[in-house]
Amino acid sequence: MIFDGQTENEIRKRAFAYLKKGRKEDMKHTLRAVKYGKILWIYEGGNLDTICISLYFHDTGRYKLKDPKSIRPKDLTLHMEYGAKNVRKELEEIKYNGKKTEKIERIVSIHDWPDKVIEWGDIDAILTMESDRLDRYGKGAIPRFKECGKSPEYILNHVESGLDKWFITNTGKKIAKDLFEEMKEILEEKMF
Repeated sequence: MIFDGQTENEIRKRAFAYLKKGRKEDMKHTLRAVKYGKILWIYEGGNLDTICISLYFHDTGRYKLKDPKSIRPKDLTLHMEYGAKNVRKELEEIKYNGKKTEKIERIVSIHDWPDKVIEWGDIDAILTMESDRLDRYGKGAIPRFKECGKSPEYILNHVESGLDKWFITNTGKKIAKDLFEEMKEILEEKMF
């Protein structure tokens, strides 16, 4: 199966069936993360289909949590396990490449654990993690933090602390810093 527009639409449709049961901002977040994934892929390489499919499904397990907004380590692990099961089920249904399915399932199962992603060292996993993390920055990220009840001070401290530990690629680092400055300007206005 070739990852073309038709395949991507089918993947998006299947992922959104899960995402619309979860947090209000999850579908918008996923679309932004996929956009970042495509940008990172242009500059850093990797396999576009693996990156995009991983990103479409990375948060599909959140709806099964008692509190989909939870960021407790146990819940982070559970949402990744559920998401990995979802992506395997859906890719098997459409008879997607078996080896790629295994890799995508693994990426989804660890995407919120930067240490595990970095230790693995796989470019597709790194770009998936960075794309997801990039959506914690910039104007578009603010509603997700507000949905979780986070203050402007918390948001700025949290994302600033991630600048040096969540990004491996030069492209990811540059985009994150630019988005942080945009976000900082907006949030500092609200703090004073």
